[in-house]
Order: sequence, then C-alpha cells, then structure tokens
Amino acid sequence: MANGRPYYFRHYRNDNGLSNNTVMASLQDRRGYMWFGTKEGLIRFDGFQLKTLLLNPSVSNSLLNNFIT
Repeated sequence: MANGRPYYFRHYRNDNGLSNNTVMASLQDRRGYMWFGTKEGLIRFDGFQLKTLLLNPSVSNSLLNNFIT
C-alpha cells in the first residue's frame, strides 16, 4: 500500500489491445502516458485505452520499424 491506499493492477495482453505480448521497453512520460515498445509496434497507454502506433511508409514521420526496443 502507498499512503494507506492499496495498489490495483490490470494485466493487458494482445487479446485486450496490446499489439504483442512481448514488451521490450517501457517508459512513463511527463504527461503520465505509459509507452511500451513491443515486437509489433509502439503502444501509448493513457490509463484507459491502448493506442498502437505502427510503421506506415506513406507517412513521413512514421516509425522506422515495428520492432521497438
């Protein structure tokens, strides 16, 4: 418990929106978003929804690869 409050965990897998069950890297940014690098894209989690970002060759500022470490 932190400050008398219990922790709650929710597990996410590819059947609940994670693009791949193998997370290679994780980071929390200053806005509170959690970012996960997977074998199949970059995931942004806002505390409620997972958004997957993938390589898109037709977009100039797209990811260079879907394998994010």
